[in-house]
Amino acid sequence: MTKKLIVFDIDGTLLKSIGTHHLAMTRAMAASELTHRDAEWANYANHTDSGVYYEAYEKSFGRSPTDAECLEFEALFQRGYDEISLTALDSPMPGAPELLLRLEASGDYLVAFATGSYRGPAQHKLRCLGIASDACVLATASEFRTRQEIVADAVRRRLQGFEDKHRPRMISVGDGPWDARTAADLGMHFVGVASDEKAHTLTALGARAVVPDFADVPRFMSALAID
Repeated sequence: MTKKLIVFDIDGTLLKSIGTHHLAMTRAMAASELTHRDAEWANYANHTDSGVYYEAYEKSFGRSPTDAECLEFEALFQRGYDEISLTALDSPMPGAPELLLRLEASGDYLVAFATGSYRGPAQHKLRCLGIASDACVLATASEFRTRQEIVADAVRRRLQGFEDKHRPRMISVGDGPWDARTAADLGMHFVGVASDEKAHTLTALGARAVVPDFADVPRFMSALAID
């Protein structure tokens, strides 16, 4: 069996953390006096923390933020996120921890994580899933502004040492249209995690399968069965 590389998004895919994350971002943007604050994150060109901040800053002040300003905002966001996380209990998607353990124990799959979140919050979220961030490949918005760069970096780092002829098949797993589009841009198979109308949207964007969560492990594993 050819190995497969599974690249997971985190927020809304493995963890029910979107509300907590959006609250921290909203507060950080208000504290930074950004006049352009679109509550609909999908309207931003890049659906990542650094991408949202960069675009909002440009539209607010008529210039791009400096590297120092970007780092200052990330630190502000981190402080707010840490405060919110003291009382917010982000729970794993049903079956997610068990699925990750199963994939880790299998010799057939490699796993990496690629998220539009800044690194600090992403590390906290992995801990909520029982994963040590220093023991896995994690690509975040702290390093890149675009989803394509983030996912590509996760793939590159996880496949270091593989010869081209032995490179695993690659599958992206996510919950948003931006995840589906990124997978298409990078030539990856895509499996969606969604239900109802959102599931129809991901199917229309080319998802090979869409599951509501990971409670039905055999169903999800069958979605990974690519030739």
